[in-house]
Amino acid sequence: EAAELSREYGVKTILLLPVIYRGRFWGVLGCDTCKKPVHWSSNNIHSLQSFASTLCTVIMQRRSEREATRIRDQWITTFNSIKDAIFLLDTDNRVVNANAEALRVAGVGNLSAILGKNLPNILHGKGTRFKACLAELTLEQGIPLSDEVHSSKLDKFFFSSSFPVYHQEGELAGVIYIARDVTREKNMEQQLIQARKMEALGTLAGGIAHDFNNILAAIMGFSELALVKLQHRETVGLDDDINQILQAGKRAKELVAQLLAFSRNQESRKAVIKGEPILEETIHMLRAFVPANIQVTTQISPEKRTIFADPTALHQVFMNLGSNGAQAMKDKGGRLLIKLEETPLSREQQQRISEPAESYLHIVFSDEGGGIDPRIVDKIYDPFFTTKEVGEGTGMGLAAVHGIIEDHDGFMELENKPGIGATFHIYLPQTIKTNTQHIASVLDQQKTATRTFKLVLIVDDEAMLLAMYKDMFSLLGCDTLTTPDPNNALAFLKNNPDIDLLCTDYDMPEMNGLELATQCHGLRPNLPILLNSGLQVDLDSDAVQRAGVSAILTKPVALQELQKTLLLLTERKN
Repeated sequence: EAAELSREYGVKTILLLPVIYRGRFWGVLGCDTCKKPVHWSSNNIHSLQSFASTLCTVIMQRRSEREATRIRDQWITTFNSIKDAIFLLDTDNRVVNANAEALRVAGVGNLSAILGKNLPNILHGKGTRFKACLAELTLEQGIPLSDEVHSSKLDKFFFSSSFPVYHQEGELAGVIYIARDVTREKNMEQQLIQARKMEALGTLAGGIAHDFNNILAAIMGFSELALVKLQHRETVGLDDDINQILQAGKRAKELVAQLLAFSRNQESRKAVIKGEPILEETIHMLRAFVPANIQVTTQISPEKRTIFADPTALHQVFMNLGSNGAQAMKDKGGRLLIKLEETPLSREQQQRISEPAESYLHIVFSDEGGGIDPRIVDKIYDPFFTTKEVGEGTGMGLAAVHGIIEDHDGFMELENKPGIGATFHIYLPQTIKTNTQHIASVLDQQKTATRTFKLVLIVDDEAMLLAMYKDMFSLLGCDTLTTPDPNNALAFLKNNPDIDLLCTDYDMPEMNGLELATQCHGLRPNLPILLNSGLQVDLDSDAVQRAGVSAILTKPVALQELQKTLLLLTERKN
């Protein structure tokens, strides 16, 4: 073919030079003459050879540039197509690059808005496992880390991971931080938790009715005994009868509070507490509704230390694990063992925790229900996973139980024996902190309250409660003005400057207690205000503060609780 072309164009001489690029054969440079034969000198050949090499280098550079551009564009397209937020950080935890999702999460339109900024300033949040920023921990430790992080600034939940990036020499170059928005999944999980909690109330209904019947029987029985003794002017045992009525009332209040808290979707409210009373309450409720063929046994050791926990959340955890155990034994029966003790962690357990506590509260729920199928053991903590039939739900699900324990800086372990039973171990870190608040007796502290509050305005649309509050304040040495009408209360306050405390119910038909407090606060900004509520609603803290509310009491209000609140208000006033 070359020969034919040469004859067609009348080629007289052909010079073919091999082109070498980076030590490898790349191609051929061909030169020809058509007029007459030419002899190329060595200098000409050398010049042409140099030209060929230069031309080849230019061509290859252009190809490399086009390939680099293609790869860069492909990388940018891929980088921005990822639906997780990705931040590339330097060794100072500053942003050097970010994909489109990261810009969207950060609420900016272009990279320049966050370039060079510190990551915590963009995605500041509280982790479930780690308090510090994951990227900072990775920079310090040089290891990959992951955690669920809640960003209060963005009001979103993220599953975040950070990975160290190294130079070829092995030196740390920065961090890749990946954040996946799981807010929707968390909200769905919370909705499922709430639905299962309401479902669990149906399971508990029989036991709760039994409890309330016992409470009512105690109140009615001891009331009749006290009336009979009064009619016969007998005083022996009268104090005991009245104390039994009071204890039954307190028991009913606690039961209602637990039911309302269990059914409501509320944020964690942690305090320094002991786990034994919560577990004892759970055991009492479990015994009220488990079948007769299930024996609930306990091994409760005294607690020397406390835990920092949300009592309602722990009650829900205990009820769920206890109900699951009972459900597993509903057909054949068996023993449900509940155990509580203080214990240090083993060396193996300590290695799994970044900052282990000195001592842990160890709670055990063990059943004889045949154990868990080994094929699904790895799924039991997954959200929305259940093996129960419709209508057999027993609470929040183990995923939520696991989440609550992690939120308390604790952890869970499963000891599964297929064919025998399952044992759940809960470990909660203990603290040396103790509650220092002391509830003073009414008689010992009566004079203090008397000196501080002389005239109390009481507002409640229930006449019986109005009379009770009047007697309580009178016992504490306070004069009172009472009215069921909030509008009358405003008139009293305008016309009587001696009123130095307002005590109002929250749930009233024409004007609720918060609205009344707001108007009274406008008239008398320094007036202390007590707000009573039997609904246990989650009031907006900002609205409560704007209304000038000094304290919130939950109905039914006990005399010592009222006294304690007055003493606290006295301390603030002084």
